[in-house]
Amino acid sequence: MLEDDPITVILAHHAGHLVLCNSMETIADSLPDKVDLAICGTVIDALAERVDRHHRFEEQVLFPLLRRRAASDTGLIASLDRLGEEHHIDEGHAGEVMDLLGAIRRGSLDISPDAAGYMLRGLFESMRRHIAFENDHILPAARRLLTKADLVELRVALALGDFASLDRAPVNRD
Repeated sequence: MLEDDPITVILAHHAGHLVLCNSMETIADSLPDKVDLAICGTVIDALAERVDRHHRFEEQVLFPLLRRRAASDTGLIASLDRLGEEHHIDEGHAGEVMDLLGAIRRGSLDISPDAAGYMLRGLFESMRRHIAFENDHILPAARRLLTKADLVELRVALALGDFASLDRAPVNRD
């Protein structure tokens, strides 16, 4: 992966998150009786593994590089702050959705199908808006502002360590 353009790799990660959103929408649309339990397992795994790891990559690697290059751009800095807050909110919602999907898989859903659908829609709609903003504003800013050395740092972070597994497909625990 070291040879890949890191911004393109991040866009590919975002595309994977949009597939995850589509899976959550499929589950929401299938409630109460037509839910594919294997999709629930895949979504649980993806939420547990990929989303948190991607957020950490952005907050520990991408956002600090952008902050360094755009220290005087208060609009961009405010956007990065907001996106970090959204990460934490979405992670909380993701935990609730993982619990919900686990209950669906066990056949022990203790809330109405409408409430379950509302929870799923709240998460995937928030994720879609967040990704669209990053793709439309943050990643173009990264292309403009980051130096060649910064891009190498992104490439290395994506290829090594905790973030390398972002490129692996989620494993279904069924």
